Amino acid sequence: MSRYLFGADFGTTGVKAALIDPETLEIHISDAYDYPTFHEHPQWAEQEPENWWEAFKKASKDVLQRAKATGDDIIAIGISGMGGAAVCMDEDGKPLRRTMFWMDARTEKQSKWLVENFKDDILANNGNSSFTFTVPQILWIKENCPDVLVKTKKILTISGYNNYKLTGEYSANPCETSLWCILNLKSSEWNYEFADKVGIKRDWLPRMYECTDIIGSVTATASEETGLKEGTPVVAGGHDGPSSVLGMGIMNAGEMFYTMGSGSNLAVLTDEPVIDLDMFQERHVLPNIWLFDAVMTSTGAALKWFVNNFGKEEKELAEKEGRNVFEYFTEYARSAPVGADGLIFVPYLAGEIAPIFDAKARGLFFGLTYRSDKARMVRAIMEGVCFSINDSVKLFESKGIFFDEFKVQGGPAKSDVWMQCLADITDKKVLTLEMSDASPVGDAILAGMGLGIIEDPRVITEKLIKVDKIYEPNPENREVYDKLFKVYAGIYDKHKDDFALIADL
Repeated sequence: MSRYLFGADFGTTGVKAALIDPETLEIHISDAYDYPTFHEHPQWAEQEPENWWEAFKKASKDVLQRAKATGDDIIAIGISGMGGAAVCMDEDGKPLRRTMFWMDARTEKQSKWLVENFKDDILANNGNSSFTFTVPQILWIKENCPDVLVKTKKILTISGYNNYKLTGEYSANPCETSLWCILNLKSSEWNYEFADKVGIKRDWLPRMYECTDIIGSVTATASEETGLKEGTPVVAGGHDGPSSVLGMGIMNAGEMFYTMGSGSNLAVLTDEPVIDLDMFQERHVLPNIWLFDAVMTSTGAALKWFVNNFGKEEKELAEKEGRNVFEYFTEYARSAPVGADGLIFVPYLAGEIAPIFDAKARGLFFGLTYRSDKARMVRAIMEGVCFSINDSVKLFESKGIFFDEFKVQGGPAKSDVWMQCLADITDKKVLTLEMSDASPVGDAILAGMGLGIIEDPRVITEKLIKVDKIYEPNPENREVYDKLFKVYAGIYDKHKDDFALIADL
C-alpha cells in the first residue's frame, strides 16, 4: 500500500492537489478547480471563502482517484494559499464577508497611512509597505464595514481558513503572514505592540505555527466532504510562492527564480531579511531563509483575460478536440513577428506592484494599426508581460543584484514562445523545469517534514527536479526588444496622471 503525502495549493484562480510517495517519488496531480473572482467596483477583487473549500473537495477527490488511492493511503497533509487576504471569521467559524486578496487594490489610502505614520516601525519590524495586502485590508474593513469587525473572532489567511475547514483549528504560518506588516520578519512572531498601534486586536490574530508544525487533524466532517481520512495530521503550510520555491528545490541564499502564475514573483533567496520598501520581503517555508521579492499582478492572468473575452471559438474548438485552449494562443503568438509590428501591451490590468506600486495604473495596447490582428495582440501580451518582468530585473540591478540565468516555473512556462520572449527581453538564460506544478508538491514535502519522514527536503528535490528546457537569448531579437522596451519603460510615466483620472470609472 502506498504511503502518500498530500499537498494542495490555493492559487489566484483555482486549487490543485498533489500526492507524492516519498519513497518511490511517484507523483499524481489533480486538475485545477477554479473559483470565481468578483470585481464589483473599480480596483476591487474579492472571492468567497466557501468557494475555495468547494473547489478543494473536488481537487482532493480527483487526485485520490488518479492515484487509485483512498484517504487511508494519506499520511499527512499540507496546503498553501495565494496570500494577501484577511478572512474575517465569526464565533461560529463562518466567514463574515467576501475576502479581498492580493489583487485587490482599493486599500491604497490605508497603505499610505501606514507608511506615513509608522514607517520606522515597519522598517524595524517587517519591511513590507503593505501596498495592497492584509493589514490595509483590515483597516479598510474597519473604516467601511465596522459591523464586520464587531462580529469577528479571528482573522485568517487563505491557508489558515482551509486548515480550519480541515481541522477546526485556528492557525497562521510565518510564510503567508510575512506580508502582514505586524509580523516580525526576523523572529516569525506577531508583533503585538505594533498591532496595538495600528488598531489590530490581539484576539483576532491566530496562533502562529512553523510551516511544518502539525496544527491538528482532519475532522469527521472534513473527511466526509473530501475523502481524506479522519485523524490524518495537517501541517500549518505556507504561501504559494515559497511553497513553489521549495517544490523547485530552491533553498540556498543567492539562488534566483521566477514563478509565473496569474501574477508572478521574481525573487532571490537571502540568509537575512533585506529591508527595502521598494520590494517585498518574505519568509521561506523553511526557517532561517528569506525571499527578496518583486511582485507583478498580471502575468498569466493577462492572457487568460484575453482568452476569456476574445477566445470563444478557440474554447469551443479545444473542448471538441480535447486540447488546452492556450495551445492555440501559443500558436498565434508563434505566427506573429517578433515585436508584433510595434504593438506594445502594458499588463497593468489590476494596477501594478513592482516596480511602480500604483493601484491606479491601467493596462493598454499601444501602437495599434490595421495589421494588429489576434496573433499580434497575443504576442504583444506575452512580450508585454516580459517587459514588465524586465522592469523588475532592472530594479534588482539597481539594488546591486545581478544574475545571468533563472529558473522559471508555472503555467506560462509551458509556452516555448513565451519563454523565448522572456530570454530575449531580459537577456538572461531561462531554465524551465519538467514539473510545472511545484506549489502543491512543495506543500506535500512540508507535510512529510512535519511528520518527520523527510529530514532534508533536498534528498527529495534533487531526485525530483529536472531541467526541461533551456532558452538562450537571441541577439537578433534583442535589437527589436531593446527598442520596444525603451518605449514601454516611458509609457507609465507619460500616462500616470491619466490613469489616476480614470481609476474610479
